[in-house]
Amino acid sequence: MPPSHLESGSEPRSSSSLTFWANPLQPMSLDWDTLLEIMHFSRREDASRMSRTCHTLLRHAPCILLAVDTEGRIVSINSPQRLLSFHQFMLGGRHDAFRHLKQMYLHIFARKGGRLQLSGLLSGLFGHAEELRYLEINDSRLLVVSDEVTQAFTQLRKLRTLKFLWIKTTASESQRIFETLQAPLTYVSATCSSGISVGNIDLIQLLAPFRESLRAADLRGAVWNTFDVQYPHVFSLTAYVANFESLGSMAASFPNLQELNLGLEEEEEWSEEELEEIRLWSMESQRNYMWRSLIQLCTGNTTQLYIMGIRCKVYHIIIEDMLRSELEGRLLTAVLTEVQPDILEIGLQLPTFDIYPLFHHLSPVISSLSQLRLGLEYSINEELPIDAGTCTMRILEQLSGLRLHTLSLGIHICARERKDSTQVSEWFQRSFDFEALAHHAMFTIPTLRLVALEADPWQDAELWYVCMEGEDPESSTKELASVQPETTAYQDFFNTSPMFASPPSVLISKSSRWID
Repeated sequence: MPPSHLESGSEPRSSSSLTFWANPLQPMSLDWDTLLEIMHFSRREDASRMSRTCHTLLRHAPCILLAVDTEGRIVSINSPQRLLSFHQFMLGGRHDAFRHLKQMYLHIFARKGGRLQLSGLLSGLFGHAEELRYLEINDSRLLVVSDEVTQAFTQLRKLRTLKFLWIKTTASESQRIFETLQAPLTYVSATCSSGISVGNIDLIQLLAPFRESLRAADLRGAVWNTFDVQYPHVFSLTAYVANFESLGSMAASFPNLQELNLGLEEEEEWSEEELEEIRLWSMESQRNYMWRSLIQLCTGNTTQLYIMGIRCKVYHIIIEDMLRSELEGRLLTAVLTEVQPDILEIGLQLPTFDIYPLFHHLSPVISSLSQLRLGLEYSINEELPIDAGTCTMRILEQLSGLRLHTLSLGIHICARERKDSTQVSEWFQRSFDFEALAHHAMFTIPTLRLVALEADPWQDAELWYVCMEGEDPESSTKELASVQPETTAYQDFFNTSPMFASPPSVLISKSSRWID
């Protein structure tokens, strides 16, 4: 309704103005470019709803709906109903959708009752997905639902990354898939299912058609028996194995490997005598085949690293789990004596781990270790730790004999009992002064040039350069220069330093596994 308080003698409103007042909820008039821009920044679900309002938006929708969305998700199909809906959308005929389909995740179970329909849907998708580069599948049996599906899949010539959550096809079925696949795969991730006939699949033999194109692989639950198939261009391998006697086969199959992430499928409680025996078996398997050196070796814990028995030079060692006991400290000492790393990433669970023998544990690398990334996990029991700040200072003093160039210190608080976040935050603020820690590190470790500190979620990463007058680290005048997060120097350090595998905001994760 128009307002009733118009002054007498005023000009009457135009008809368009009266229409506005009569219909205050008029639709906003936006041009197509604006609407498309809004779709680009919308969640996939919202963009999909917009695309169904008119043919113009529908024609432009595929490049938005099929791309990685604002939350980092790719196209994911997790039910037969979604597969049917997706199939209808892709083959609707009002757009050229398949040229935008480059990544897809299929999480569907091949039930016997719906195989015929599933076959038609999958073969239709694979038959048109000529631009597909990345495919993730929960169950390899989806690819053998029918001959039509297998044939359509093997024609995906632009596919480069293939991930199987589980390989549950038989050895002969799996071999048929990989032998006929025409794409030069560069990355394969596969987990072999145990308990059925496929438990004996040798993935090294299975992936042989890609030995010239493959660059990286993640292989789990596989049998390692092959020594005569080489993958000369693979630089990165992740593998979870039943035992480390497979190291010889790995070295023979991947002679130019640079990065190895290796762990056990299952770990038992071993006595010290058993540890020595297992380590000898692993070392024996490496007698004829072993790398000359590795750039990076990552493993689950110190025990696994020890029984691995690896003897080659390793420049960068990452131990994901925290050190908790004196035994783990001794095992670390033995490993460092053998491999002499330049860069080490370890964590200490406090107060469980005794910090005073720390220098002794690291003594084999006094002259070689230049970069140390140290995670400190303080466990909060019924009472908050009284003097964690002083404990951290003592740890820095244990590092005084090392010739470190770079030190990264990550502090993590692990509350065993549920505690008020304000209480924990106040305790943290009382216990830790980052600038004081950085100064203490500078004067305690004479050779130090870079100090990075972070505590999640209470304090973001901070970086300091150590400025020194004179050439002698012992006698030179030193001062800290804080580097601001927005500066190029700060970003360059976190982006290029091999110590940091992740951005500053996620250096210390919120779980017990502090290295991402």
